[in-house]
Amino acid sequence: MDISEFMNIADEFSPERLFRHVKTIGETWPERLSGTEALNGAAGYVVDELKSYGLDRVALDEFEALVSLPVMSELVVLHPQFERLPSQAFAQIGNTPEEGIETELVYVGAGGLPDYQGREVRGKIVLAELSMAPPRPEKVRIATLKGAAAVVLCNWGPSFSEIVPMGTAKYVWGNPTPDNIEMMNVVPAIGISRKDGEHLIDLARRGPVRVRLKARATREWKKLGQPWARLEGKGDPDKFVLVGGHLDAWVQGITDNATGNALMLELARVLAKHRQKLRRSVEFAFWVGHENGILEGSTWFVDHAWDRLNRNAVLYVNVDQPGMRGTSRYRIWSSPETRLWHGAIDRELVKNLKVENEPLVKISDQSFFGVGVPSVYPLTLYSAEEVSRWHGAIVGTYFHSRHDTLEHLDLDLLMAALRPISAYVFDLCRRAVIPFEHETAAREILSRLEEYQARAGAHLDLRPLIENAGRLKAGASKLKEYAQDLASPCSGPEGERGREWEGRVEIVNRCLIRLSRILTCVRAQVADRYEQDFYGLTGLDKPLPALGPVERFREMERTGQDYKLLFTKMTRQRNRVSDAISEAIWQIDNVFQLLND
Repeated sequence: MDISEFMNIADEFSPERLFRHVKTIGETWPERLSGTEALNGAAGYVVDELKSYGLDRVALDEFEALVSLPVMSELVVLHPQFERLPSQAFAQIGNTPEEGIETELVYVGAGGLPDYQGREVRGKIVLAELSMAPPRPEKVRIATLKGAAAVVLCNWGPSFSEIVPMGTAKYVWGNPTPDNIEMMNVVPAIGISRKDGEHLIDLARRGPVRVRLKARATREWKKLGQPWARLEGKGDPDKFVLVGGHLDAWVQGITDNATGNALMLELARVLAKHRQKLRRSVEFAFWVGHENGILEGSTWFVDHAWDRLNRNAVLYVNVDQPGMRGTSRYRIWSSPETRLWHGAIDRELVKNLKVENEPLVKISDQSFFGVGVPSVYPLTLYSAEEVSRWHGAIVGTYFHSRHDTLEHLDLDLLMAALRPISAYVFDLCRRAVIPFEHETAAREILSRLEEYQARAGAHLDLRPLIENAGRLKAGASKLKEYAQDLASPCSGPEGERGREWEGRVEIVNRCLIRLSRILTCVRAQVADRYEQDFYGLTGLDKPLPALGPVERFREMERTGQDYKLLFTKMTRQRNRVSDAISEAIWQIDNVFQLLND
């Protein structure tokens, strides 16, 4: 990357404009929930700003989505003492009867699957702690699966915090279909403060606790407008980088996500002034249906822009919650093929922040795993010490609450986030050879298959897949070296390399994109290419999650029905992974055949 040329562009970013966007969006249209006039107002503002920058296309995509608004909640402790605790209903919940639900309260820790071992919660109300392990919708899904009558989630934050959380209980990713509409029937769920949560946890540890819970939320189809814009590249305009971040928010939502919206607008403005330097195009999408719908806007985009994404999308950059005051770590969740590339940029541009690289999992608007578009999601986080003290609040104690106000904006940190994010986009739209490699992904797949084989033993034969994964790793390494040589300056100035070189670049780039399409889905999600996983589904944090249940074989009797059902399912998932590896090997072999012809 030509850092000096990029820095000349980066000098044009305006902190004053960033601040104006954040303040205008957050304070003019608070409670920007999908389906409300406040969100429509913010969407209109974004569209007007994008048009003023002279982008090639600006639109307000309209579609229908199943959204929800919280209406009321009530939590009363009946035993061992009487008290009424402040609470907030989550969106997308099942409603209680008018008289509410009166039953025993059972504390289940983080609310993950292991936390239910030895606990009978059928017909009872479960109390769990809010965290990302697992995320809120997965906690509600598990509680529903276990037969709980309702869910109470204790907020994260310091023990004295009285902040009551907002959020959504829906775990169906995007709009429902006939296949998963029944999964929308979740139990009632409400949030309470950390202070009150610890009080209830203490009561539950001493003896039986009985409560009465009431909760209600709406659920209806609404027409939503989603801002979208395109800036055309000048060399290979069909190929594009997609920059996306959600527009809807709970209350002011200054850091979640007015700061992200401001960053995207400023990036669009400056890039539009330098469009002649862009080989590829850039698209900007301001997702709606994110908060009180759960990723409906980005999922709609995947479904309806499928052909363009499948053929031409090079990278998705997710922009969510930049510029949080007091954060000190720059963590970037990323697809394996992007890590060497963005790592070099991070070393140049991320200053005064500890850089942390993490494998990308399906969080935020990562709706692109199925179609197979690689992605980066950078975020600044609070220190590990603060997060521990705040019981896991990596994005602040004020997250999803009425306290996410302007005081939590750090304009310097927002500028600091804008620089690497804009560099990712600028660099990828400038380079002729796509700077990705698939050796890292192949290595992860190989390692995970070896781990699964050790755990599955003789129950499932993964040895042919392990052998082929080794071949894939070797082929990906060879492709990586060839692409690096092709992009090397020693092969001559780019403008003088000629048609033969351009033809080789096209062959290599096409293969790099195709490998992402083939490998991403099986490596990172359980659902097939055309569907979405449940939000926060347990097991998605490891490669090849669809094969995760092989670990259960050793706990089962071979003659039992559960074993036989699982064996059939795991055999089919084995075949799915096998096909992906074989197809990826073929793609690499075919590239070198074409290059040698």
